[in-house]
Amino acid sequence: MKMLSRKGRSPTGFEFDLPCTTDMFQTLMSPRKWGPAEHLTILLMLVQLLTLPIVSLLPRAHFVLVFAFWRMAYNLGIARLLYVQSKRNAITNWLQSLSPSARALVHWASTKSMDDDYAWEKLPACYNAWIAFRALSMVILTNDGFSYFLLAISCFNPFHTSPLWQLAVCIPLGLAFFILSFWSKGAAHHVLGDFAWYWGDFFFTVDADLKFDGVFELFPHPMYTVGYAAYYGAALICRSYTLLALSLLAHIAQLVFLALVEEPHIQKIYGPKTEKRADPKPSVSESSLKSVPSLYEEFVHAAPRLPVVLSLTFAFSTVTALAISARPSTAKAVYLLFFWCIIHWTALTFGLPSKEGGERNLWMRWYNARGYSTFQAFSTWQHVYLVSFMMKHALFLIAASTFAPSKPLHRISMAETISDMLVGISLIAIAIISLASTWQDLGYFGFFYGDFFVKPERNELQRAGMFRYITNPEATLGYLVYYGMAFVRQSRGLFVVAAICQVFHLVFVSSIEAKHIEVTYETSRVATPLEKATVKLPIVSTLHRFTSSILRSVYHYMGTVGKKQAQQTVHHLSVRKDRLKADLNKSLANARDKHVKPRTEEWRSRAESVVGDLNCDAIVSMLGNRGIIVEPVSQCQTEGE
Repeated sequence: MKMLSRKGRSPTGFEFDLPCTTDMFQTLMSPRKWGPAEHLTILLMLVQLLTLPIVSLLPRAHFVLVFAFWRMAYNLGIARLLYVQSKRNAITNWLQSLSPSARALVHWASTKSMDDDYAWEKLPACYNAWIAFRALSMVILTNDGFSYFLLAISCFNPFHTSPLWQLAVCIPLGLAFFILSFWSKGAAHHVLGDFAWYWGDFFFTVDADLKFDGVFELFPHPMYTVGYAAYYGAALICRSYTLLALSLLAHIAQLVFLALVEEPHIQKIYGPKTEKRADPKPSVSESSLKSVPSLYEEFVHAAPRLPVVLSLTFAFSTVTALAISARPSTAKAVYLLFFWCIIHWTALTFGLPSKEGGERNLWMRWYNARGYSTFQAFSTWQHVYLVSFMMKHALFLIAASTFAPSKPLHRISMAETISDMLVGISLIAIAIISLASTWQDLGYFGFFYGDFFVKPERNELQRAGMFRYITNPEATLGYLVYYGMAFVRQSRGLFVVAAICQVFHLVFVSSIEAKHIEVTYETSRVATPLEKATVKLPIVSTLHRFTSSILRSVYHYMGTVGKKQAQQTVHHLSVRKDRLKADLNKSLANARDKHVKPRTEEWRSRAESVVGDLNCDAIVSMLGNRGIIVEPVSQCQTEGE
């Protein structure tokens, strides 16, 4: 792979033609192009390779220390050089300050692999400084990777020491991670070229913008994220917790290098992200402004006040600490967590969506009916949602504290414990970074579902931050906190609980939020390139079709059975109604026969004894005045007295 010739520009503004460069792998595979830097690289690799025949005799700490040395040379040495170069062009200035003989030595040591179109004297010092730095980087990067390879060999566990099911899972999955890592690094090199592979923009710039195509559409910073999947693939194939722990530490160091060195320089050179971010405080329509004065300004500042947030945080932290110290049973803690999840997501399911054809949801209708504005409804909603949101996470922490490790403690090795802790902490860190990026893109308005209260003026969704890679990072990556806690607690049961909690959220997203987006933004959710590529995988597409078929069958069955059950229920209620009506009429008739008629006969007898001549009409009239309706007695009519 050669970098195409194009224009470069020094920090002083001088333009020059970029010579062609050959990538590291092709250079090392072409001995005729080897210079002092390449010979040094090969020599150091051979020194490490000499330990391979006696790998079983050397302590594992030897390989750990060798790998740690080269990893520090990368993440500390190269990081320091790039940092000072970014701040004050230190490497360029150092090269310019050298004597002619010293510069000639640097030229001799670092430029042997360059093509014929390269001329040291005709190019600016910034480019020559990059060539010298490139040679040093090649030595470090190559030996860093090779030392990890030898470390993996030293950590390898023979196949006969593992059960068959473990081999059936770890080997294919590890190989898949290797393929993914090599593919992503190769694709990234194809997009970046030799210039960006060796951090060329720390020395000079080229007439090109940042590229977000190819593998960069699928993963953020693929060289430093998915590119390190080979580390975890090696740990799986070797079935070594020690290698997994060291791989995690090395990967974390690389991400720190990215965050502290590369990312600030990218922002310095290229400015903000090239893609336009979605406005975290979207403008609203004029019709909404009429019903709520200064709605835009109010919604912008409709964040929960800091004292309220701090008070809630303190209160729930105290409650959580007390609950954990009380040590409730695992079953009670899990039941309480699921109960609150049902309350939380049920409230969102029925409280946020508007009725068909309506513009107000249940929460707004309740507030508007009592004379409150939409802004007041939204402001109160934020605090209620925040309470429920924090309560849900607090209950999960309480439940997590009650889970014991799935294995007996005497069967858990120290390496396994450290590895699980590092995996858990890494997952929690990824979730926090993802949520921070999501918060930066959504703001208060999006985090608290503001578009369920006020319709944005723009009817289009813009992808920025994590949304360029995942449609709903809060419902996916956000739950890595829960899975991280499961690793920390070393509990498979807690892992299942975390998955169930995530299912609640995903059901809400698919049933409520996706439909709301279609109505509000007049578009359906478009899958990201990563999601499209994932769905195309044979195993994923098969699983997706199988799951969709099951869900459609369940929905159809539930719909058919539900309709039939509803008809049966209506018929049953109708029959019960008729029976109840007949029973009431019968009871009234019995009451009349048992109480009213006997009393009437009794009063008639008394009247006959007193008056001597019974006037039935008078008696009936008297009883009617008292509120008693009596049917005429046939005997009175027959006697005709």
